[in-house]
Amino acid sequence: MKFETTNEIDKFSFRDARITELHKSGKDLVLQLEGLIVLPGNSMNREYSASYAQGGVLRLEDYQLKAGIKEGLKKYDANENLVSVIEDEPLTEEGLEDLLMTKMPNAWLYDMQEIDAEENNRQAVLGIEMPKENENDPTEVTDAYQVKVSYSRCTIGFEGYLSRVQM
Repeated sequence: MKFETTNEIDKFSFRDARITELHKSGKDLVLQLEGLIVLPGNSMNREYSASYAQGGVLRLEDYQLKAGIKEGLKKYDANENLVSVIEDEPLTEEGLEDLLMTKMPNAWLYDMQEIDAEENNRQAVLGIEMPKENENDPTEVTDAYQVKVSYSRCTIGFEGYLSRVQM
């Protein structure tokens, strides 16, 4: 990687990020990302503007899956009357592992927030949305998840800069 940062999750935007590949490497979790945005405050950003990263790789060292939920939702009719409610669904340990290894590749990593930054015991919450099965259906509802992970260190590397982000 030409550019690499350590523990700078807040210096990236994940709003357009898609997980193209995911694998475990020893005790580490490695995500290949496309659409990762390098923000102006990032230590590797000499452009001082938000730009897409080429070939983004996110590595969580010594990771552990802590908890997860499948997000619920509320459905409304055209008159804004509540039609139905689907509650959040906690994921079991097996459900978390299934999400990680079978569902997350090709999913959207739309958000990642560090919630605890203690030395060697960091925690973050990942926002994950499944891709649409029918891209031509604007009404299709996809599953979304919130996953809490702990790790000792997060490195994010990339090969270069692509175009600037249109805000």
